[in-house]
Amino acid sequence: MINSSTQLLGVIGDPISHSLSPEMQNFIIQKLGLNYCYNAFHVIPSDLEKAIESFQALNFKGINVTLPHKQGVIQFLDEVSEEARCLGAVNTIVFKNNRRFGFNTDVIGFLDSLGEFRHSLKTKTAIVIGAGGSARAVIYALIQDGIGEIKIFNRTTQKGEKLKSEMISITQFDKIYSIPPTMNDLTNEIQNASILINTTPIGMHPEVHASPVDDEFLFPKDILVYNLIYNPLETKFLQKARSAGAHIMNGLDMLIYQGIESLKIWTGVEIETEYLVPELREYLIKKISGQTRY
Repeated sequence: MINSSTQLLGVIGDPISHSLSPEMQNFIIQKLGLNYCYNAFHVIPSDLEKAIESFQALNFKGINVTLPHKQGVIQFLDEVSEEARCLGAVNTIVFKNNRRFGFNTDVIGFLDSLGEFRHSLKTKTAIVIGAGGSARAVIYALIQDGIGEIKIFNRTTQKGEKLKSEMISITQFDKIYSIPPTMNDLTNEIQNASILINTTPIGMHPEVHASPVDDEFLFPKDILVYNLIYNPLETKFLQKARSAGAHIMNGLDMLIYQGIESLKIWTGVEIETEYLVPELREYLIKKISGQTRY
């Protein structure tokens, strides 16, 4: 029941109609019996500053920020967390005491999503496909969690080298390398890796027949192959990995855990995930499979 005491939350992006965040957050809010309401808002880049001012003026408790605003919004905030500063990206804003605080929950969201695999990756080798903002968050997370080395595979060598240099500078972790952008090089490097992570949108709906690797690429058996995409739940990339005997994960749990972390920040409520996450996962899978949102 929404009333005059209901706390307002939301997510902004351009586009935003594909977002599952309203369904996810309102599901959690209802389960916890919280007096909050979460909605999606389409905000174009030229209106970003005005939008932030408006949310603050309307006494919103906070908002999530998605593409393309994660970097641009920082200039309109009073303070950002250490992770957000290092990544140069904010996905969660809190309005409090007439100030604006920025956080990045993608890091903890990714690490929590690894589940039983998380501990086994320490000191091992990770290969990250892509060199954008998502790759940056994943690399930062892996370093914080004790990965042994990271190799970046990106179709543009210059961009991969740039991300490598920036992450070494930010984290002081020097075991980051850029792989030449050929399938032969990726094939050679993956033989000694424990996890392969696709951070690009290649294969996302509606381009479901695309893949960041070619059809001849061979996945090693028992490697963990993680795709940040969650629509479709099993991309062509993951289908081939599963057929080869690899362990596979999509990005749905990362979405869930980063969302839970945002809600913790806004509400101050400690959220037990043991039973909530499986129920929420099932709910969102039905949403995605039914193609009610993209």
